[in-house]
Amino acid sequence: MSLQEILKQYDEHERFHSPALDIVRTETPYTVRYHVAPHRSGWITYENLSQLSPQAAEEIIKGEIDWFRGRCVNLEWKVFAHSSPSWLGELLQKQGFEAEDPDSIMVLPLKETPNSLSQPVQHDIRSKMPGEDMGDVLKILNGAFGGDHARHMVVLSEEHRIHPGHLSIYVGYVEGKPVCCGWIRFPSSPFASIWGGATLPEYRGRGLYQALLRVRVQEAMQRNYPYVYVDAGDMSRPIVEKHGFRLLTTATSYVYPYERFGS
Repeated sequence: MSLQEILKQYDEHERFHSPALDIVRTETPYTVRYHVAPHRSGWITYENLSQLSPQAAEEIIKGEIDWFRGRCVNLEWKVFAHSSPSWLGELLQKQGFEAEDPDSIMVLPLKETPNSLSQPVQHDIRSKMPGEDMGDVLKILNGAFGGDHARHMVVLSEEHRIHPGHLSIYVGYVEGKPVCCGWIRFPSSPFASIWGGATLPEYRGRGLYQALLRVRVQEAMQRNYPYVYVDAGDMSRPIVEKHGFRLLTTATSYVYPYERFGS
């Protein structure tokens, strides 16, 4: 299957009909809203905005901000390079959204998994059990990315506890010390998705990221998923590319700040 055909599947399953759990989906003529009420989070995807003038699109954006106000403390609008209009990001920023660093959406058809990812894992990588303490994961995320990821950890832990078959969390250890972590989701779609990939700075360059990648790809293969994808930043893209992942598209997340919702 060509990359263009895979991209069509990605749009259908991951954008317009997201398989994420515990969501309320609302479709409008120009957007699809996803709202996770228990965690007061949400995200928006879009189509047909290229039919509108910038002025009309700006009114759509204002309407989405108003709709999520009071429902949400974390609102994300992800803009994809392959999905017009090109000026959407500029309009989002004009309305107060803040741009994050762009990601490369990298995909691996699992029938094409290279030997580098199918070999046994040599590092000490362990799977977390649902309900198990996640303090080591939080320490890794804080140490690798900076800031406090406690809220994210609460959401992730609850997802793991309630839907254990949907999510696998892995932690890598060096001499008994937790130094890297990552997780993978298994939704009701053709795409397993890889997340996290955090390694403490002093342990980078030892093959730990590759080991985490390998163990998650192998689980996706065991579950007979056709594809696995990852939103890769500048540091991780060269690594996954080396192991057969191909560029599907690029995307930039625009986030509406918590305080604008009175939180």
